[in-house]
Amino acid sequence: MAGPVEGPLPPTSSLASLISEPTSSVSRASILAPKIPKSITPNVADVLMELNSARIPSPMGARLVVAFVELLLYLKGQVPFPPSQLRKMAATGRRGSSHQSKLLKSLNNLTNDMPSTFLSLRTQETVTLAIVFGLGREKCFVQLLGTELAPTKQIEAETTVPGYPLKPCREITSDENLKFNTVPVRRRPSPRPPLQELPTVDTLSSQLASVSLQVSPDETLIRQSERALSQAMACSEVEFNSNLHPMAAQVYLRAPRGFRHQSWSVRPQAARMLDEQFNALVSGESLTVECVRIRAKDAVDLDETEMIWWGWDGKLAGYA
Repeated sequence: MAGPVEGPLPPTSSLASLISEPTSSVSRASILAPKIPKSITPNVADVLMELNSARIPSPMGARLVVAFVELLLYLKGQVPFPPSQLRKMAATGRRGSSHQSKLLKSLNNLTNDMPSTFLSLRTQETVTLAIVFGLGREKCFVQLLGTELAPTKQIEAETTVPGYPLKPCREITSDENLKFNTVPVRRRPSPRPPLQELPTVDTLSSQLASVSLQVSPDETLIRQSERALSQAMACSEVEFNSNLHPMAAQVYLRAPRGFRHQSWSVRPQAARMLDEQFNALVSGESLTVECVRIRAKDAVDLDETEMIWWGWDGKLAGYA
């Protein structure tokens, strides 16, 4: 009988293949195949998720940013449960603390502001946001590559009917009727249209059920991308420092000087806090902060327009 084998066990074929081949410094996820393997590369602070779509439209971009912020708050230990679960708990009548109510209200404001924010960016091909905890103690970036933010042009159809112009009818006043001893003829009211048979209650309920269950292809794609983002962040080798004490967080956006939005204000002091890490992100250098990049198929290089940092007027305060 053979004795116990001392020392580490030899690697299996699957693990040996991972070790023999150099792994990338980023995690990759696809909407069609969101299963993300663990990488063995240490000290990685960058997660790259590749979407299975040519572009990132503004509705998808807005939803992905909000999903990133909410999941980041949970991974950073700023909330005891994911915000989506906190909303369900509040909807079922479970009373939460005042801190929870304030945070959910701020997240709702951010959700409402992001669609119009993306539309205000117009032709910008790359959108970068930074989440700063406390006084710059902890920073995280999210970058969307390959955005298509311009709204679809709607062409108004002309309703004029071609033909000869109608001649204006001469109006006959009541004085003229009295002069010629004539009385205006009263038109007989047109007969009422036949009553249509009203649908039954079962028919109405089935129609409402079919309408409520219908989901547009765009909404399906957005939900798939949100799930892929959650799995990419949860299963990546990026640790997302969870030992952070609950504190306030600020959202910053890199946008052109001509950007205008009622919920965003210029924050020139943010340049000293964020420019170094942002330049490392653009140049491809090793990152010292956590970053999630969401890339579309037809993504292009970064925009050449001069950008500055803008701060969101709301605040996200974590709680224990």
